[in-house]
Amino acid sequence: MDLQTPRIQELDRCLEGHDVEVKRLFGADGRAHGGKVFAMVTKQGEFVVKCDDEKQFLSLQADGAQRWRPHPSRGPMGRWLVLTDAMLEDDALVQSTVERCFDHLNTG
Repeated sequence: MDLQTPRIQELDRCLEGHDVEVKRLFGADGRAHGGKVFAMVTKQGEFVVKCDDEKQFLSLQADGAQRWRPHPSRGPMGRWLVLTDAMLEDDALVQSTVERCFDHLNTG
């Protein structure tokens, strides 16, 4: 089953009205602000967010989000997390997560 398309659509719904651009990162369909990607959906359908907010980063991990690895042979990448399928079933959680990642994006 293709998970990428519906998850990209969900990501775009979360960002309606926000100043974002489409950008590719590691072959994934990303969404960026100020040239910096903060959320993306990988070719495998992983819904990945960049958490520059420490509280959000730790909270999502406590709820089961895993550190994202762009390749199995590489270590986890910074503050990037993969949301679980259970998290993705909660539209309000996804919306608030994506918006918070956008709001706390470190563009400096």
